[in-house]
Amino acid sequence: MEHRTEDKILLVDDEPSIIHSLKRTLRGNGRKFFEASNGKEGLRILDDHYVDLIITDCKMPEMDGIEFLESLRSRDLDTFKIMLTAFSDRLTVINAVNKGEVYRFVVKPWNSDEMRSVVNEALEKHRSVKDFKHLFDSHQKQNKLLIVENSNLEESVKKYLSIAQEKELQIQDTYWESVQSLAEALEARDPYTRRHSELVTRYSVAIAQKMGLATNMVKDIRQAALLHDIGKIGIRESIFLKEGPLTPEERAIMETHSAISAQILKPLRFLEKIIPIVYHHHERYDGKGYPDGLKGEDIPLGARIIAVADTFEAMTADRPYRKALPVDVAYQEIEKNAETQFDPKAVAVFLEISKDIEGLTNDKWKMINDK
Repeated sequence: MEHRTEDKILLVDDEPSIIHSLKRTLRGNGRKFFEASNGKEGLRILDDHYVDLIITDCKMPEMDGIEFLESLRSRDLDTFKIMLTAFSDRLTVINAVNKGEVYRFVVKPWNSDEMRSVVNEALEKHRSVKDFKHLFDSHQKQNKLLIVENSNLEESVKKYLSIAQEKELQIQDTYWESVQSLAEALEARDPYTRRHSELVTRYSVAIAQKMGLATNMVKDIRQAALLHDIGKIGIRESIFLKEGPLTPEERAIMETHSAISAQILKPLRFLEKIIPIVYHHHERYDGKGYPDGLKGEDIPLGARIIAVADTFEAMTADRPYRKALPVDVAYQEIEKNAETQFDPKAVAVFLEISKDIEGLTNDKWKMINDK
């Protein structure tokens, strides 16, 4: 394997004209392109070369794009992947994200400016992930050296471990702030969802505390609620900010946001416990949700709680395609959908603390104006 000195991009498509068009669109200083006509050829290239980004077609002979990306999971690569295809049905989108850990899904024919923007964004985030991993690995190696060198000096070991723990917390704080910044950047894209994540967090924590959950569980739910929609930063604005109903194709792309959220959080090991909560917060209690169609208590409890809070906040907020519903109407909808869309226990607790919820809801506009 070779050391990365420039951005390296692997293009996988069985149509030479597509590869030529991609190279013409994405060419620039400091970029090197590798070309493959199918998944098997792409794997052979990756045996000998490190790449920062893979752009692959979905439908190809011998090995299609989803099979190709799925086969890469065993290699533990930190490479970002973009799926390029003319087949934008819901199943293709979900399989591409779930099986191949795809960062973005771009439909052919693409817009050149949008393609360049997506690729630049992917490469920038890839560099951030690489820098974080390098920092984390370096820190871990330093810890091991300290422990070995001071194995016979108990007090010294305690001292150095204390320093290491402090550094670990500093690293966690730094990257937690980075992820919070991403959440704020997401909300800045859409004035209708400004402070949405914070309100969902307040509602979710109120439900969790009333349920008597352990402090650590409440903390996990707090973090998951704050970051539950962070994957929407990977959805193009023409869909994310659309004033009107989404088409089936657009809805399929929008429904990938929970999987993208999980993928963004994956490099942050100290958040690994909240990833299942974030990933499954759009499952339904009757098994008709997404991305995996989990049912009942197979859905993580935190995800079931956030589902109630998220829906209530969405109903009581203005959206591009409708005005906010009255609070009492929103309560009725939540209660009506207990045991179908929502966990009935979470709904019962939510309705029990309705006055507390109303207090938080009444603060909404003050929170927005204060930001």
